Amino acid sequence: MCGIAGIIGRLSDSNRGALRRMNDALRHRGPDGEGYWESPPGAAGQGVMLAHRRLAILDLSNAASQPMCDPVFGHVIVLNGEIYNYVELRNRLRAAGHRFESSGDTAVMRQGHRTCSELGKVRSIEGARSTRKARSA
Repeated sequence: MCGIAGIIGRLSDSNRGALRRMNDALRHRGPDGEGYWESPPGAAGQGVMLAHRRLAILDLSNAASQPMCDPVFGHVIVLNGEIYNYVELRNRLRAAGHRFESSGDTAVMRQGHRTCSELGKVRSIEGARSTRKARSA
């Protein structure tokens, strides 16, 4: 599985360095790439910083790189897990008029978060890190 790290606090060079060290320590979990994202600072210079180590399995293209940002609303996601039924969910979202740049499961999660009604308020997601049990065959 991929590796994720984050810091909520001061957006400083010191914390950026700490986040890089955390992400470097996760290299074994994601040897196929890395990515970083930083929120705009609040009034007190506080914010969120995210890092991701990529293990490319479902979508090998750069379109699946993380952190993944929603181009419409600006929401950002990092995902460590696997959505088992992402093809079904992507098909439902496509039928509702949504488009995808990536063929991977993180893009489905990002798009589904934008429009939770199409995913039944996220209850339809089945995966390695979900709280739902997988359906019986």
